[in-house]
Amino acid sequence: MGGLDKAEMTLHGVSSLEWLLGGLQAAAEVIVVAPERPTSLPVVFCLEEPRFGGPVAALGAALGQVRAPVVAVLGVDAPGGASIAELLAHELDASIASGLMPVDAQGQAQPLGMVVRAEPLRLALARLQPLAGRSMRELVQELGLQPRRLSAEESRLLTDFDTAEQLGDVRRQAAVAFGATPGTTMTNGLQMSLERWVQELRTELGIDDEIDIDAILDLTRVAAHGVQRPAAPLTAYLLGLAVARGADFTLSAQAIQLAAESWERSQDEQPR
Repeated sequence: MGGLDKAEMTLHGVSSLEWLLGGLQAAAEVIVVAPERPTSLPVVFCLEEPRFGGPVAALGAALGQVRAPVVAVLGVDAPGGASIAELLAHELDASIASGLMPVDAQGQAQPLGMVVRAEPLRLALARLQPLAGRSMRELVQELGLQPRRLSAEESRLLTDFDTAEQLGDVRRQAAVAFGATPGTTMTNGLQMSLERWVQELRTELGIDDEIDIDAILDLTRVAAHGVQRPAAPLTAYLLGLAVARGADFTLSAQAIQLAAESWERSQDEQPR
């Protein structure tokens, strides 16, 4: 994602982290391996050692905070993953397996979606020490989990994103799978406050045009990341002026994102 934080990518005005949290049971113990940020639910934040040491190192850091007997391993870039975790956790209760590994409709194992008993996971991680640089494939081999084949519909819930194009696909799936429509509550219980706020402003300002919230948040995020944080609201304002004067919204937003990315590269190339 070009150095951008996946946890802050928005789906219909709501961050991907909040989407994931909104699908979890209220009683769930949630450990997030990431820098601290405000969340709608109480969570415990921690960081892997060394920083950016990979997914296995991140999982090792999280497991040190876990008290529950069963762990669901989820990726913030698969906002539907909580539904699969709940389903597999119930199935594991009736099983003697150490854990369940979801296998999607194409036959691919999806470790960011597995549900595993905490003690076998601790033992596997101990055998893999040091964890920095270890792959999820190595961890899966150590665990020997029972495969759980997913239906096509279940597989869609584990769809993740690594590019802007894939993020667009996830957003479209979210609109269908989770009932994400303006002014409504999503089926996972997360209130779509941004969409309601935009709808209220459209009414107050007499604006009939549809507003692409995610596209605006994307370009302001790129401006904040690539230029500096105060550039975000200024960028949105200038985009509004351009569109009001007849410019195409999509083309203008794309031009701004390219300009911000070029700006960041040019700053990196300047002598320090």
